[in-house]
Amino acid sequence: MYEQHKIKIGIVPVRRQGAFGSKEAAFAQRDLFWKKLKEITPEAVELVDINDVTEDGIAQELEHIDPVVNKLKAAGVNGVFFPHANFGPEEITARIAAGLNVPVLIWGNRDNMPDPVTGNRERDTQCGIFAVTKVLQRLHVPFSYIVNVDIEDPKFTKGFGEFCGTVSVIKSFRGMKIAQLSTRPRPFMSVMYDEADLLQRWGIQVFPISLPELLSSIDNMVAKNDDEFQAAYKDVTSRFAMRDMDEMAMKKLVALKPAMTKLIKDVGADACASECWIFRSLIGCSSCAMFGEITDMGIPVACETDVMGAITSVMTQAAALGSKTTFFSDLTIRHPENDNAELLWHCGPYSYSLAKDPSSAAIAAGRAQFEIKDGPITVNRLDGVNGKYTLFTGEGKGVEGPKTSGTYVWLEVDDWEKWEEHLMFGPYIHHCTGIHGNYSRIMVEAAKYIPTLNVDAMADYRMSLGF
Repeated sequence: MYEQHKIKIGIVPVRRQGAFGSKEAAFAQRDLFWKKLKEITPEAVELVDINDVTEDGIAQELEHIDPVVNKLKAAGVNGVFFPHANFGPEEITARIAAGLNVPVLIWGNRDNMPDPVTGNRERDTQCGIFAVTKVLQRLHVPFSYIVNVDIEDPKFTKGFGEFCGTVSVIKSFRGMKIAQLSTRPRPFMSVMYDEADLLQRWGIQVFPISLPELLSSIDNMVAKNDDEFQAAYKDVTSRFAMRDMDEMAMKKLVALKPAMTKLIKDVGADACASECWIFRSLIGCSSCAMFGEITDMGIPVACETDVMGAITSVMTQAAALGSKTTFFSDLTIRHPENDNAELLWHCGPYSYSLAKDPSSAAIAAGRAQFEIKDGPITVNRLDGVNGKYTLFTGEGKGVEGPKTSGTYVWLEVDDWEKWEEHLMFGPYIHHCTGIHGNYSRIMVEAAKYIPTLNVDAMADYRMSLGF
């Protein structure tokens, strides 16, 4: 888990005063919420309470709105969760949510049985949530929801985890910075993008970084050949078998990693879109293998100066709360024997940590060579044309297939021809971002919080989290 993927979620239990149950019942719910949340909250998530600005740690008075908003803003929360202790206060909940402008989660514990003697009900939680969500819509506040299940139901745990991933994606998206190294390869009109539109529409900034400065830094590191560089060289050559490269090219390739990483960090970028073909003439080999090494550090690198691919990679990594490494791929050929499998491949930029058999990993002319692990895989691509942007997301699994060059995995999906049709007629190219695990539901939910972004999912998902 990388530092930049740590998130903060404000926990704001809410209670409507009056005829909807006793204080004691609400307090019992509050304590239940906190006990469970402490058990299930991922390591990358910090929970922020409101105990010091509200009576009993519950938002239940109009006078609580400003203090809660001010505290959570000062704490820098990236999302807010409103567990309902009873029917719930519409105005208080909605105005706090509107004041924070972060992803919002609504849920209430399933109500217990009416009293068998009096017929009285203790909380009427579900009833109030219907009213609260109407007001959120009236105030144009998008929200996420976990269906009204008992707090011990697996849907609650899964749903809260999905919300954490959603919050992480939105945190990564807002104010994203992409470093661009050199221009696109001339034949690749498909990676063209509108830099001004990304800035004006979503606040995404692209920072050009200097190719001559990078080359100078590489040459200086090789010439200096200090202990740090020698350790880096030993590390790479101990993990990979080196082929089709002379010693100077190998040294320049190894120096590319720290030199490029420094330039990316100097501009504060979250990822890099880099020209890659040019390195063959500049350092004597391709740059692919070091792109994988940098990506494994939590800084995704997209090949062929694909800025939209870099943006997609940042979002994808964030969906997993920075716990997994992405891989930047071509959608290449159909499996010769499996009609529902496709080759995810690129020249050699996948990270060593993903290798199915690390002992067989090699670098040939600067390009990593290995098959990566199978298992569940999510494929994403955010792209646009003519001012309209769409997020493609789908899930499959890695399967056996023919050996090929570069870095690769064969992806099997439920209906490849459906995928191919969406990819062909959507605003996409042959590039995509892969990650091991199931994250499409999170990507679909995150799109809800990104203005003007359409979503193109290869499976149907419930509107509620946790399914």
